[in-house]
Amino acid sequence: MKSHEFIDSFERSGGDHHIPEAVRDVISHIFPGSITVKSGKDIDRRGIDCIVQIGSKHVTLDYKFRTKDPLRFLGIDDLLLERWSVVPSNNCPDGKIGWTLDPEKQSDYILWVWTDRDVPNYRRWYMAPRSILRDVFAVNLEHWEHIYEPKEFNERDRRRGILWKTRCICVPRSVVHDEIIIRSTLTYGTLTP
Repeated sequence: MKSHEFIDSFERSGGDHHIPEAVRDVISHIFPGSITVKSGKDIDRRGIDCIVQIGSKHVTLDYKFRTKDPLRFLGIDDLLLERWSVVPSNNCPDGKIGWTLDPEKQSDYILWVWTDRDVPNYRRWYMAPRSILRDVFAVNLEHWEHIYEPKEFNERDRRRGILWKTRCICVPRSVVHDEIIIRSTLTYGTLTP
């Protein structure tokens, strides 16, 4: 069994307008004493699932929630990075770029949360700054598409009866993390005469 077979456990956060308990637990751990508010549809379209209020400041998050952790079941620690939200096709020749590359998405961070239905209170998480993740993905996209086989998934809007495909690249979390560290280091430095 491969990690992409766990996609059915991946819950999209935008449609249900509630924050899963596991995600709330992780947010409370990362930001003690914070108040978390689910975003509305208008903000959700900009890639913001929730707003975390920390005193007088706030942080915006786009969370990715999976109820089966492929690391526990398969020993695979990957991040699903969406290349195409709508894969180009005859019905949609230009397609729609995925959230990982979309410059219209404005959250401060992406938060991945993995749980295990069989182990109460099991939570694993990873958080990355969206802007750096977008840069890292753009720089490495061609290379990663060749190394890590892209996976397509069927999506459906039941209300409107529309079907389409999305495409993700399952990149090992350690690879993404290392690239974020490198990219972050490149954005800071010292100039000496």
